[in-house]
Amino acid sequence: MSDTSMGRLVGVLWSPTATFRAIRERPTWGLAFAILVVLATCLSFLVFQRMDVMEMIHQDMASKGQTPPPNLDQYSGMIRGCGFVQAILGPPIFYLVVSAIFMVFNLVGGNLRFLTSFSVFLHASIPKVLQALVAMPIVWSREAISIAEVKSGGFLRSNLAFLAPPDQPVLAALLGSLDFFSIWTVVLLVIGYREGAKVSTGKSAGVVVGLWLFSILLMALFAFVGTLKGS
Repeated sequence: MSDTSMGRLVGVLWSPTATFRAIRERPTWGLAFAILVVLATCLSFLVFQRMDVMEMIHQDMASKGQTPPPNLDQYSGMIRGCGFVQAILGPPIFYLVVSAIFMVFNLVGGNLRFLTSFSVFLHASIPKVLQALVAMPIVWSREAISIAEVKSGGFLRSNLAFLAPPDQPVLAALLGSLDFFSIWTVVLLVIGYREGAKVSTGKSAGVVVGLWLFSILLMALFAFVGTLKGS
């Protein structure tokens, strides 16, 4: 099963060690990449259609003491167009960039090629496929979604962001990071890069968890900066 592209999509969830060993010997990426990008794009489209983008821009400018230009609404089509372009280009760029970042394993004694890193990262992200499949019906049933829910993923309730008060974006960002599917992905990344880079479990966990915690701190920092601008 781990020798076929379709088999690896299932095998990574039930037999990750054997699957990632097969990926190390023969990296594949096409099918996993296509499924992840298509689902991420479809989910982004659904969410974006349920966001009042112009109202959010008006509220954000008002919170900063700025007066929106009278002709701002004339650019709503262009703003939505940019959002759709981001929804299309964002996922593939994300997977390529993060796969390149994980090449850091070569600096800590690993033996990792980019194609292997790309394949490992894509297959370790398969829990995100399940997350998107669960999220899309929920988003479809909603008439509107707030920007706070989008940032934290709170509409899915697979994380703890819904416990944060509405006026605590930093706490929401931190609690949003405690997400079931994200933690599942991190576990698979540890196994995947242990096999793909040929390093110990401890070294793989140190790099993967370290980068994950760094991304959480960045999100919390951005949320904190946002609160400063709004004060």
